[in-house]
Amino acid sequence: MHSRRAMRVVIDAGHGGEQFAGRSSPVGVRGPLGTAEKDVALALARRVGAHLGPDAALTRSDDRNLSLRERAAAAGGSQVLVSIHADGRTERGAQIWVHSRARENCHDLAHAIQRELGTFGGAVGATRSGELALLTPELLRAETAACLVEVDALGDREGERRLRDPRHLDALAAAIARGVRRYAGQRSTARALAAVELNAGDAFDRNSPPYLEWVQRSLNDLSGVNLAVDGESGPATRGAVRQFQQAHQLNPSGSVDESTEAALIAAGADPAPTMPAITAAGIDFNRDLRPSLSCWRTAQWRGLPISFAIRYYSNNAEKNLTLPEAQALSESGIACVAIWEAAGGSVAYFSRANGEAHGQAAVVQAIGVDQPSGEPIYFAIDNVDPMSAADRRQIEEYFEGVRTGMARALATPEGVAAGVSYPIGVYGSWNVLDWCRDQGIASWFWQSCSTGTSGGKSRYLWPGAHLRQVRCEYQLCGLSVDVNEAYQEYGGWLRPVAPWTDFPSTSPPRDVGSAGVA
Repeated sequence: MHSRRAMRVVIDAGHGGEQFAGRSSPVGVRGPLGTAEKDVALALARRVGAHLGPDAALTRSDDRNLSLRERAAAAGGSQVLVSIHADGRTERGAQIWVHSRARENCHDLAHAIQRELGTFGGAVGATRSGELALLTPELLRAETAACLVEVDALGDREGERRLRDPRHLDALAAAIARGVRRYAGQRSTARALAAVELNAGDAFDRNSPPYLEWVQRSLNDLSGVNLAVDGESGPATRGAVRQFQQAHQLNPSGSVDESTEAALIAAGADPAPTMPAITAAGIDFNRDLRPSLSCWRTAQWRGLPISFAIRYYSNNAEKNLTLPEAQALSESGIACVAIWEAAGGSVAYFSRANGEAHGQAAVVQAIGVDQPSGEPIYFAIDNVDPMSAADRRQIEEYFEGVRTGMARALATPEGVAAGVSYPIGVYGSWNVLDWCRDQGIASWFWQSCSTGTSGGKSRYLWPGAHLRQVRCEYQLCGLSVDVNEAYQEYGGWLRPVAPWTDFPSTSPPRDVGSAGVA
């Protein structure tokens, strides 16, 4: 499922010029350091246009003002109008506005952009509505979904610094572009909300460790037993469940069913745990994605756009992420996620010496593709499911080596000049993630799709996973890829599309600011 009808999108950069144009003020607000809202709006609009490509047009591409009627006229024939602003607030985060009499499609668009900005651009409150002249329904076609995005707090000194940071602008632009694509691929409100909320609120499988841990905690509190809260359905847990069922005149099967769950809650237990919402969908693949990039721009998984690609650092140049590929993915609004993967296959391979070599090489390659500081590098513990204490100690030593190697690379002249640091993430089975979390080895976690590992637990979502491989060797865009879902921030990043004062000059988005205006 990766096709959509072409949708004409108009991106409006708020304000502009030095003179009023009707009710449109020229400068907008200014930050404490003097940054004008009109400049932020134009810089961001250009980036959004670059991410959306030929589907996008700008109301203005230079420093001039347009009246609100001219801006609305420029959106004639479009299906989407997004007006970009910054505001004088001091609270971090975006605000999404629609007209108080907005049609349903405007709310759909605002919701789609809101979800993306909530994940990638700071805290976002509920969609707001008001008498915004530009968004007046009578000025726009019924088919045009329109909203206004106040991207961040220009009135705050730190907010102003964020809005002058090209990488922050790139992240905001990519999020807005993804929101537009989300709306474009999901025109029906009911289908859209069902898709983007997929799994949110669904109960965990009653045999899954998170659910069994809830049962164990509930029985400990309600029945005065002392079960180990380990997510395992052992004899002690089954016996305690059976006793609870007998006390409440239920079938004493020893397994929790719907009636037993209801009785636990009625007796005072907390509600049963539910699945987290999927915040983004993406793929991992071991070759350059540029040949199929046109497909990835519109590809979807379970109703969500493919918004990130997990790419490799390794000793094999053919599978590695390169600077041109990272740039191409970023310009398409697809975030990069980095993982180091070597041979693996046995616990013995994960030695301290190999860890040092891998950590050092991973940092060198991350600097080479401009991976932003603060974004994680995941390290793959492939085809290994450590169960014994010796195995787990081996993995711990490997990551001690990784930390040493990363520090060595960052201490080189190139590392010092880059001024970066990269948190450690881990990819692996349930047992691998458990051990690395408990030992404080990693702070980012990606669960593999090796469902047969960890005593069968790996077929369930590991609590705290940032990413999970949900389908391996899946055919999409003509390739056999692994599909991944994100449940929170996951370490995606984009290269700057263009510096603050130097925007792409090749095939820029069209400027339609005066089209059709008398």
